[in-house]
Amino acid sequence: MITCANCQTQNPEDKKFCRECGTPIIPTAPSSPKQEAAQPPPPTTVASTKPVLSKKKSKWWIWLILVVVLAAVAYLAFFEGGMGSFLPVKKGSPGSSARNETDLIEKLVESFQNQDPYGFVDNYCLSRADLDEFNRLLPESSKFDVKEASGEIPEIASKLRDDWNEIMKRSNEVNWDWASTKVISVSSEKTDSNPKLFTGIYAVIESEGKRYGLFLESCAKFSVGFKVCKELEWTGKDDGSDPFSENQSDQGDKTTEDSLVKELARINPEEKATERVQAEQKKKIPDQKGLQKDDEGYYDLTYHDGRLFRYKGELLNGQAHGIGQAIFPDGYKYQGEFKNNKFDGEAIETFIDGVKFTGTFTNGYRHGTGTIIWINGSSYTGDWASGWRTGHGAYSWGDGARFEGEWKQNQRIHGKMLYADGNTYEGEYAEDVLHGNGTYTFARHSSKTLLCQFYFL
Repeated sequence: MITCANCQTQNPEDKKFCRECGTPIIPTAPSSPKQEAAQPPPPTTVASTKPVLSKKKSKWWIWLILVVVLAAVAYLAFFEGGMGSFLPVKKGSPGSSARNETDLIEKLVESFQNQDPYGFVDNYCLSRADLDEFNRLLPESSKFDVKEASGEIPEIASKLRDDWNEIMKRSNEVNWDWASTKVISVSSEKTDSNPKLFTGIYAVIESEGKRYGLFLESCAKFSVGFKVCKELEWTGKDDGSDPFSENQSDQGDKTTEDSLVKELARINPEEKATERVQAEQKKKIPDQKGLQKDDEGYYDLTYHDGRLFRYKGELLNGQAHGIGQAIFPDGYKYQGEFKNNKFDGEAIETFIDGVKFTGTFTNGYRHGTGTIIWINGSSYTGDWASGWRTGHGAYSWGDGARFEGEWKQNQRIHGKMLYADGNTYEGEYAEDVLHGNGTYTFARHSSKTLLCQFYFL
């Protein structure tokens, strides 16, 4: 018999573990009583009463964690906007596809009935998932870099939502009733390069006896249905003319003029309405033939807010329209795209003190993406909305400090700040100062990190 060193239980010679406490038994060579007494007792151990699991079974929790992490990554990538077209459809959405041009127009009308711009734009704006298919439809000379173009998707969606809101505004001005709106006719113009590409889709809609037009520019028919790639427009009263004729804009101006004449004649029949309207039109849109160039080739024009400027470039109906350059009396310069005397498109603006902005404009304001550089070395690159730094962007100071994160109307709201001394802060802001939850780390003592809540008065 062998005595267990742990619990002193007697065990047969062939036992490897104590039958009382489970401690391993190590047979020793026989020794004399004196030798056994001289040896120190073995260290006391406490045997576990739980069964011993194999290594393979004890790792099940690692696999569980791995599965949870992969599921979370997949959700964020596909359902939270990472792949664009996998965004969940909001309540009241007009649906997820349009089989033909008429179906697309009906979905647009339905979005106005539901007062839901996101429902239409999220489903029918070009998404990241559509880029490959769109690229295949284009002729070789017009193909683009899919990866680079994917960064423009949020800007396109934002532009279409602005267009949607502008249509709603225009329709409210004429007391249009969307609930009773019907689609009367739909016409489209296909490109020469591919029958699935459309330069535009024009629709006549009717409500309470009144007819107006809707225009969708640059559309494409994909495997999932139609997509609008560029613009939505409320075109005014429909006059029955061909919407894709070359003189469409002239006809639209004439229609607007005729309606003004009739309205003024109804209000005051004794007044010479035609002469008055024509005079007002000349004030708003001067005759292009009457414009005079100076020796340097510049026209004297009036910006939409009343400021005078010198302009060299393309014109339409006496207004800056297309590519051109404007110089204002205070030394401010704008070089790029115009639309109806407003900054609209890609451009570079330069101020007299040397500040320079390169990016996109919409309706006279910085909108989309762009970079501004100040003379002190500071700069901002990122998203803009209606002239404000809004969205994701990075701001660098001349002393080496840098912030990257989310902005709203020129103020930081969340992100990571690297200070000139090497310290860092990552967390929340309010009114452009630290406020809320955040982590502050000291550069000289990298082990010292503060998890704090910041508040300001």
